[in-house]
Amino acid sequence: RAATENWLIGQGVPHFIVDYNARRDIFTRAALPLTLIFILELLNGINVETFDWQHNLAAGVAGVAIGVGIFALINTLRGRPAFRRPDSIGAIELGVFVLVPPIVPLLFDQPRQAIVTLGANLVLLGAVYLITSYGLPAIVVWALRQAGAQLRNITNLMARSLPLLLLFTMFMFLNAEVWKVTDDIPQSFFIAVLALLVVVGSAFVLLRMPTELA
Repeated sequence: RAATENWLIGQGVPHFIVDYNARRDIFTRAALPLTLIFILELLNGINVETFDWQHNLAAGVAGVAIGVGIFALINTLRGRPAFRRPDSIGAIELGVFVLVPPIVPLLFDQPRQAIVTLGANLVLLGAVYLITSYGLPAIVVWALRQAGAQLRNITNLMARSLPLLLLFTMFMFLNAEVWKVTDDIPQSFFIAVLALLVVVGSAFVLLRMPTELA
């Protein structure tokens, strides 16, 4: 089953997995980056422009203490060791992620920072849900692979068609209207352009000939 689920995720269709849900398969999978962001946001009370180093130190310590205290309290209420990592990320953990970091700036009279943090956390959770839920990284990798394959096909097609296009262009180039336009062009420059077309066309023919003969 695990191999099948990994294949579906790699194809960018994780919702085809039976019992696929946000609690187990989305936010729990993103627990590590969410935890790192949560820890950094606990330092939001620090303000190097306004506070001196003592106030900043107090703000940092207070923020970390609040986060660790709430984490231990939730684990205790659930009957788990105080500092045990949660097995899954549910509504309570997400609520802590969204609501606790804004408390720190509020305690140090920074309401604007608290609002920004709250909004950023909501947007971040939405982005994590979309990216993880729909397997966007896997879809992007698949799309890049397909684009690379199509690019190789286009290159082969150009190599096959360019000699004929060059020959056709040369016959279209040699008409009365073009002769009138090129009357003022130096003869050496005109000959150089024609020679370049012949050289490029011949090069493509020579490059494609071994493949065609094979």
